[in-house]
Amino acid sequence: MTEHALAALEWSLLTFLTHDGCVPTIHPNGTLDLDGCVVVGRERHAVAALALHDQPYGFTGDDVDAIRTAAQYDPGMGQLSMRLESLADKIEALLPPRAMK
Repeated sequence: MTEHALAALEWSLLTFLTHDGCVPTIHPNGTLDLDGCVVVGRERHAVAALALHDQPYGFTGDDVDAIRTAAQYDPGMGQLSMRLESLADKIEALLPPRAMK
């Protein structure tokens, strides 16, 4: 099972990062500064998910399904299949849980 970047409750509060004039900065040590609040660890994953949410360049559950379907066409379910499944898992982690729909 995929561990989502945000839990269902967190997705229901999407506006918590909406600020006028918010300017995120990535520091050399890898931390993300979001409007004066330092974001580290799992929270960076959540910010990535929020940044892609409902954007034309974001991902959907249909994208995940298409990648998983493509993985099934790898003869012998070898290296390509494993890479596609891994990609699908990473994308799915950036999406709201499907039960929310």
